[in-house]
Amino acid sequence: MCGIFGSTDIKTFRKLSTKNSERGNFVRSVTMVFPGGMKNNIQVATKYEQDFDKHIEENPFCIYYLGHVQSPTSEIRTFNSETSHPFTHKNTYLAHNGVLQNFNELKEKYELKGKTNKVDSSVILPLIYMSGIKNALSELEGTFGCWMYEPNMGRLRIFRSGSTLFTDNKSFSSIQLPGWDIVEEGIIYEFNFSKNIFLKKQKFELNSPFFV
Repeated sequence: MCGIFGSTDIKTFRKLSTKNSERGNFVRSVTMVFPGGMKNNIQVATKYEQDFDKHIEENPFCIYYLGHVQSPTSEIRTFNSETSHPFTHKNTYLAHNGVLQNFNELKEKYELKGKTNKVDSSVILPLIYMSGIKNALSELEGTFGCWMYEPNMGRLRIFRSGSTLFTDNKSFSSIQLPGWDIVEEGIIYEFNFSKNIFLKKQKFELNSPFFV
């Protein structure tokens, strides 16, 4: 079991990190999103930590903090950034909570072996780039709650099928906070950085009868 979470506010993000640590205490990733045009063209930076008591530092230039806590659900039992969330493909970042049942079938069907690793989550981004996000998510069998960020587009999206995911329309989390609503299954939400709110953008078909 794992957890995903994110916020524009560092205090909220720290709180979400503590709450979601109940879902995974193997490794934590903190991904900071920066506006375009920064020095050295840095748009995204990720830190991995196995010490969950370590204070999460605030960066004054960060416009959105994205997190993932991991409890291994595959044969990978040692830390390696290549097999830890977020996964990257074509300068896109994605973190996943859940278990995909048709991971190997999708690798064979779309010849994705050279673009994935032994972790089921690694198939999602290559599949999205091959067939589009709506078609890709509709093909996934199992459970998933994900955040996805595309620096080139400045686009942050969240979506779920089966896995828990909640939001107050600005932040999101695998664990519900008081007053937060559940993210609707089969809907791709996109964050509007100008209005500081998640908006419903697109639908996809569901193939996940379970909750993780």
